[in-house]
Amino acid sequence: MKEESINWHGIDQNPPRWEDLSCKFLVTTLKVDKPENGLSSESSLLEGDMFIAFIAGHSESVPLPEIPEGMAWHRLVDPVLPFSGFFSNGGEPVI
Repeated sequence: MKEESINWHGIDQNPPRWEDLSCKFLVTTLKVDKPENGLSSESSLLEGDMFIAFIAGHSESVPLPEIPEGMAWHRLVDPVLPFSGFFSNGGEPVI
């Protein structure tokens, strides 16, 4: 993964507050590397970007960035859900 494929954010897609020790929220977006020819690779299972929120305090409402038409966000892990249901498959909790 290239360095320019990793973006760090605070809440609401603002710059992260690295120097604020009371801040308990950080987001990274891992952007899928696009093939140089602009065509998608059939051998690749990657479909889109990964958005990861790190929350070390109370639960937060996290606004998701806009995505291209025809794509959707899928929740993989949500620690707010009761254990062991915070892992999901296709957006549904896995128990």
